[in-house]
Amino acid sequence: MQELLRSIHFRKVFYLICLIVLVILFIVKFTVLPVITRREAEPKRILRHILDTLIGAIIAGMVVGGILFWVSGNE
Repeated sequence: MQELLRSIHFRKVFYLICLIVLVILFIVKFTVLPVITRREAEPKRILRHILDTLIGAIIAGMVVGGILFWVSGNE
């Protein structure tokens, strides 16, 4: 596992995939749910919360990955 965390190629692929997923989630969120209204339908509210949670989880994963990469050092 230590060698995998030190691999520059693995780091690039990890961040590339995370950024692509984030962009896709933001595009889906703002095309499907373009405006915030006070009286949203229940399915839209649930979808908004799910997308926000996924976006937060991806960002948290990037932070944890960055910390792991920083602690493990470089090749």
